[in-house]
Amino acid sequence: MQMNTSRNANEFKQTVRSGSTSGRQIRKLLLLGIAPLLIAGNTWAGPCTYTLTASSASVSAAAGSSSVNVTTSANHCSWTASSNASSWLTVTGSGRGSGLASYSWQANTGTSPRTGTLTIAGQTFTVNQAAALTITTASPLPAATVGVAYSQTFTATGGTTPYTWSIITGSLPAGLTLSGGGVLSGTPTTATTASFTVQCTGGSTTNK
Repeated sequence: MQMNTSRNANEFKQTVRSGSTSGRQIRKLLLLGIAPLLIAGNTWAGPCTYTLTASSASVSAAAGSSSVNVTTSANHCSWTASSNASSWLTVTGSGRGSGLASYSWQANTGTSPRTGTLTIAGQTFTVNQAAALTITTASPLPAATVGVAYSQTFTATGGTTPYTWSIITGSLPAGLTLSGGGVLSGTPTTATTASFTVQCTGGSTTNK
């Protein structure tokens, strides 16, 4: 017995030949239909995952802006961003694949710090803003005496430490100096009444 096979896109032919029987050759032809097979490209890349380069930021009382990097597991992964404190903290940025989410904040003029939360690509990002910088040392200062050592430390709240202090108008009595750390000290050499303005810088600037 012999078996011959042939195949193309439309049919499968199988021919079976048997030996002659009574001078006749028996031939059987089987035609089997074959459906075309299409294999599409594999575009499934698994579930999307997202990470941020940081989970929080501490900012000064002054207005400002910054950004945080969003990393996605694949270029087709899309994301959005929103703020729960839109009255002073806003965020812009959305996209597909890795990118930047930019956020900005308004000046904090209050005496207490505040916190806002951004939701970026499903991740929580916290912004902590310092309170407004305020000089708390009372004016006028305690009186000094000629020839007697004097020391007075200026204090402030809010802003960001360390603070830097300086004299921006007026002048100190002879014999006294102000350090960058806010200590007014020395020994007065002349009786006088002095008027001056002290500036404190720490994330923002305030005068008194």
